[in-house]
Amino acid sequence: MLQKVVEYAKQLFRMRVPKSVIEETSRIFEVLPETAGQLSDATIPLEKRMSIIDSIFPTEVRDTLKVLCND
Repeated sequence: MLQKVVEYAKQLFRMRVPKSVIEETSRIFEVLPETAGQLSDATIPLEKRMSIIDSIFPTEVRDTLKVLCND
């Protein structure tokens, strides 16, 4: 699990995602804590989880979050 976290962090770094975008994403998870549960809930259709990502997260991190939903 830790290895995956490190790999995703490296991916964000390689993509040159600005620190401000990472901070904004973190704030979204803090303000909407239920979102993490929704995105990791396999009983929620993948299409719905992708829609959640597209509707509330910054463009720069959407693809990475979608990969996380598929793992």
